Amino acid sequence: MNRLIALLLTFAMALALAGCSASATRPERGETSAGAETPELVRVQARYPETPKNAEGYWQVWEDNPVEETFLSAVNQFAAKTAAKLLREEEGCYSPLSLYYALALAAEGARGETAEQLCALLGTHQEDLSTQCSNLFRRLYNDSKDATLLIANSLWMDDEVQGIPVTFREEYLKRAAEDYYASLFTVDFSDSAAGGQIGDWVEENTKGLLRFEPQVNDVQLMFLLNTIYYKSSWTEPFEKGNTTEDTFTLADGTEQQVQFMHQTDMDDYYKGENYAFGTLYLNHGAMHFYLPDEGVDVHSLLEDETLFTAPLEDPGDHFYEIHWSVPKFSCDSQWKPMEALRELGVNVPFRDGADFSAMTDVPAKISSIQQGTHIGVDEEGVEAAAYTAIGMETSGVMLDPERVEMNLNRPFLYTLTGESGEVLFVGICDRVEE
Repeated sequence: MNRLIALLLTFAMALALAGCSASATRPERGETSAGAETPELVRVQARYPETPKNAEGYWQVWEDNPVEETFLSAVNQFAAKTAAKLLREEEGCYSPLSLYYALALAAEGARGETAEQLCALLGTHQEDLSTQCSNLFRRLYNDSKDATLLIANSLWMDDEVQGIPVTFREEYLKRAAEDYYASLFTVDFSDSAAGGQIGDWVEENTKGLLRFEPQVNDVQLMFLLNTIYYKSSWTEPFEKGNTTEDTFTLADGTEQQVQFMHQTDMDDYYKGENYAFGTLYLNHGAMHFYLPDEGVDVHSLLEDETLFTAPLEDPGDHFYEIHWSVPKFSCDSQWKPMEALRELGVNVPFRDGADFSAMTDVPAKISSIQQGTHIGVDEEGVEAAAYTAIGMETSGVMLDPERVEMNLNRPFLYTLTGESGEVLFVGICDRVEE
């Protein structure tokens, strides 16, 4: 209950500072943002939801866009399963929500066993997917001064492959535009300039933090793109004067001298099996830290399927006085998750014979999946971005506090979550890069 009250206060503070209308508008074909020019390659330019100007508007958006608890659970289970595969031996930062939206766009165009495997991984039925993704999009989308979470989707399509005309299903394109706020582009993948056009879109929608410029060829059918850009201040910023140099010890025993931020607050603290858990709140969401016990491999924490849920479900019986020591850090990562998805039971969409007949009239398969991420943490807050590109080819009462320490002076795991607790980013800080 204490955590819920804190979250509600956080939401109200952030939204009271926002300055836009409370409506959540679906894009209409052919419409663009005010004043924007429409290049010839644009079929549809998405119009994104507007940010509520106050807490009342925020709750109205939530009421108008119900998201099933089972769907939220599926999103976080997807995060746990995929992170366990990608981060089991590697370090870095990964965005499960970005991959989820990109795969959901692919699943919308799939049929038969192709759709079954994708939806099993996503943890929902195909008939529910667009409604839940659409409602979650409007709940998450926020563009205000002190809290920003921008989600963007796009489809890049070639209307001819090796001289053969290609038709994309109108129903699929309509659903992508209306329910996923996807911008639709027509490009010529036989022209290498198409890669640069995609790169410009990714760079623009990640505020210059990331760029993805794919190598294209004449058998390329389309790219499904998702980007996420996040920026938020801490609800209680770290005082820069309290930042000091100290030692961060790597897994192999090597020591780094890095800048640590320091702060003391009163909050819930959870002691799991082989790790300690604490939360620092942001104006839009929160950052959760998982510190393994001495001698415990940080990667082993991901073997616990309840890692992202158990600490948040534990109500706690009192607050703790937590003395935080957090390294300032940044991380840039690149992922190719297809092998991890194969291990999770998704194979048919990647093969010849995959069924994407709800998307296009030509045989198509997923030929590549790539993700890039960035996250930076300092005294003021957190800034993070991700892109995912799917390439398709043809073929209570305050008690006396107990003092505890959260000194992140060794490899640790962290998550960045949205307003409903959905995992936006999950990463391992094994080496501090500023």
